[in-house]
Amino acid sequence: MRLTFNLAATSDAPDVAFLRNAASADLVARFGPGPWQARCTELGVLADLRPSSVGLRQVDAEERGAEASRQPSEDALLLSAGPGQRLPHANRGRPVAARRPAPPAATCSIFLARAAGELIATFRLATKKPWAIDRAFFTPVPRPLYLTTMAVAPARQRQGIGRQCLAHAFSVARAWPAHSLCLDAYAASAGAGEFYRKCGFRSVGQANYRGVPLLYFEALL
Repeated sequence: MRLTFNLAATSDAPDVAFLRNAASADLVARFGPGPWQARCTELGVLADLRPSSVGLRQVDAEERGAEASRQPSEDALLLSAGPGQRLPHANRGRPVAARRPAPPAATCSIFLARAAGELIATFRLATKKPWAIDRAFFTPVPRPLYLTTMAVAPARQRQGIGRQCLAHAFSVARAWPAHSLCLDAYAASAGAGEFYRKCGFRSVGQANYRGVPLLYFEALL
């Protein structure tokens, strides 16, 4: 199944919240209550969107040429420079000039994955460390990116959607460029640690969150 990716705008907040909640409810139904049982609101999604400072440049196969073997996605996200150069939500998804900026202030973006126009997955990339992650476990690099809140519609799981989302996240990270992609996962039946290992991440540490072991993963770029 071929996916198309674009950046979420404020108008997408209801759909993103619905998808996150559906994925969470599915985990609870299959594995029982746990810290993965979370209620996402539209306001929460909008809060995720506020710090965004990004633009999306479409790159077709011909333009990539030899880069195709290194970048698994056809889209390259270029984070813009810091304050004063922010792109409004209305410009997301439109071509912008390529930039190689100095490290910007904390930024983040929510990505949407669609198949035939249907929203089936979402994930978030951010330059700011999530509060639950302890950097002491990770390789020190100048420009890490953090992947959070990845969710796939329950009816679309086990169809390679998650792998395509990660492939796009790697493409985004390399295009910025970032030096590592970091995330966490529950070391429990509801966690996705083995999936991340199969997709090129390595476990670098473990913490405890609400009584459930939490694994830290990174992929150096």
